[in-house]
Amino acid sequence: MVDQVVKYFRKKEKFIEFQNIELDLLKFIFGSPQQIFGITVFEDESSLQRDWEKVSEEFAVRIQSQLVASLYDLKWDMYLILVVQKNIEDIELCKHIENNRMFFKKIVLAENLGDLKRKLPIELELENLDQLEVFSDSQFLKELKKVVPSEVASKFDFSLYERLSITEVNNMIFLEPYKSKEV
Repeated sequence: MVDQVVKYFRKKEKFIEFQNIELDLLKFIFGSPQQIFGITVFEDESSLQRDWEKVSEEFAVRIQSQLVASLYDLKWDMYLILVVQKNIEDIELCKHIENNRMFFKKIVLAENLGDLKRKLPIELELENLDQLEVFSDSQFLKELKKVVPSEVASKFDFSLYERLSITEVNNMIFLEPYKSKEV
């Protein structure tokens, strides 16, 4: 499974693999301008339970604490991926680890825990694109009319939105009156 995870990151052009860092427990570090991922491997569930906090501390001390200047904000976009080579039976252990947000988010991966792409916060991969529908201005207006209270709707000229673009109407209603008052 770790080969699959590493291959996934190496195929992504936006990630750089950091190889000149000597670490004890972390096996791989991948970084992009938006995120940093640390990857470690455990043989089984018991080694995960015993050592995940040690790996977390190493990632925090050796990588996160070194982010200074323009890299400082990346400390909020760090993820520790804990790959377990065997199936995990104790789902509560996974929940406990993944709910621990000390330092950064943790992600537990094992063969029986589902597709790794769904667990990694890298990109939104939409399936069935032909079935997706994007609201048009008129659809949005129609839905808005359904939820606006009647006393507000009676004071509001929705026909403006039917004749002009949403941007034009919003400028006319919300910005122009204030521009003329020089607020």
